[in-house]
Amino acid sequence: MKSYVPASQAQCAICGGEAEMLTEAEAMQILGVSEEVLHARIAAGQIHAVLKANGASRICKNSLSPREALISPGEIHGIEAALVQLAFGKTRFWQ
Repeated sequence: MKSYVPASQAQCAICGGEAEMLTEAEAMQILGVSEEVLHARIAAGQIHAVLKANGASRICKNSLSPREALISPGEIHGIEAALVQLAFGKTRFWQ
């Protein structure tokens, strides 16, 4: 007998772990952060994101942690720099 695996359950291409793959909206809700902060965390390698062929991204739930929602004042500059690089296409964070 085969076991049932939800459609959102998959192997993360970044960590290799079996994980629930979330939409960006679901990840933002879990962490309580904005889209900009989520993208900055992805660019920093703190959150695993994979871009699907249809253009939709999926976030590895195993890479989420409530502590990721906390941003210290010292991180703001790094996040702003990552967003600027992202806006001008100088950073690729999707695999």
